[in-house]
Amino acid sequence: MQTHVMNHAEIARYAPSVFAETARADRSGKYAFIPTSQVLGALEAEGWQVRDANQTRIRKGPKEYAKHLLRLAHPSIPPVLEGLHPELILVNSHDGSSSYTLMAGFFRLACSNGLIVRDGNLGEVRVRHTGDVVRDVLEGSARIMADVPELTRQVREFSAIDLSDSERLIYAESALRSRYGVGESGQNLAPITAESVLSVRRSEDRKRDLWHTFNVVQENIMKGGQRGRTETGKRTRTRSIASVNASVDVNRALWFLTSEMAKLKTAKTA
Repeated sequence: MQTHVMNHAEIARYAPSVFAETARADRSGKYAFIPTSQVLGALEAEGWQVRDANQTRIRKGPKEYAKHLLRLAHPSIPPVLEGLHPELILVNSHDGSSSYTLMAGFFRLACSNGLIVRDGNLGEVRVRHTGDVVRDVLEGSARIMADVPELTRQVREFSAIDLSDSERLIYAESALRSRYGVGESGQNLAPITAESVLSVRRSEDRKRDLWHTFNVVQENIMKGGQRGRTETGKRTRTRSIASVNASVDVNRALWFLTSEMAKLKTAKTA
């Protein structure tokens, strides 16, 4: 997997709250302050390497307690499919707004894009800020990786499901509604069209199956850059998603949408 491994100085640049030395002052005595840096050190000792880091932007107030997200890969874990590498995603904050949350992810080498995947209880473990947090996180990371084979099976299933043009438009429209919401009369509030969010950035994504449709839509929504118009007709361009919460929510919503589309398509052919 030819991707950059971030050192601590680089992590601190993009997610300084990882290295917070105290919890926010208003935390109660029941809150066990275990800095993310300590948990990260334990994961690194197990061979995990940080590939990406970011934190929620704080306009007012201290930034050292903000919610942050780390994407980690392990060099001993091979790709599950061509160009698709399993990742461990760690989310935490030091302001009490988040427990330690471990999630399954995939890094797609073709587009340098990260996915967050979850199906029911698969692909997610939460660890409260009490007890032996470091031990619980390490055990949680093993549980997440144990879910990868089943999640990989789902990816293969998505890849085997072909979509018609109308089905791809329905999928894209639903994704945009999930991202931007709907108005009082039920209209899609997205500034771009379903056709726009289906625009392909590379030749290998021209396939019509559910898996590649998911990847195209996810990348376009996450990275932004699509031209469109606001409700008032003003020209605009969609922004990339930088917020930790929004990134997690959008990825979860798209994985759920993809899973539901797969169920519908499978039921039709049964």
